[in-house]
Amino acid sequence: MNEEITLKNENGEWKTLATAKFSARKAYVSPDPEQITATIPGTITKIYVNEGDKVEKGSPLLEFEAMKMRNTIVSPHGGFVTTVHVLPGSKVNKGEKMVKIEKK
Repeated sequence: MNEEITLKNENGEWKTLATAKFSARKAYVSPDPEQITATIPGTITKIYVNEGDKVEKGSPLLEFEAMKMRNTIVSPHGGFVTTVHVLPGSKVNKGEKMVKIEKK
């Protein structure tokens, strides 16, 4: 059975039926800004930080290889590295945790 929903904008209001797929979707959860996660699957080639290290915005955290390209992942903000979830050679999946940085 489809759920009835109301759509509104500046031009008016409409009632429609939501599909089963729409009704079963996961609710959006905003990402944790302190958690650095993999955006695509790949392999960790180098780690530049250790737990307890102080980092500034733009400091290199690790090197990540995906699709034959090496990318340096940098800190999005300053803070302290509280957890390094990966090791060199680790294969990570999309969304997998790599490093946690607590803001200053």
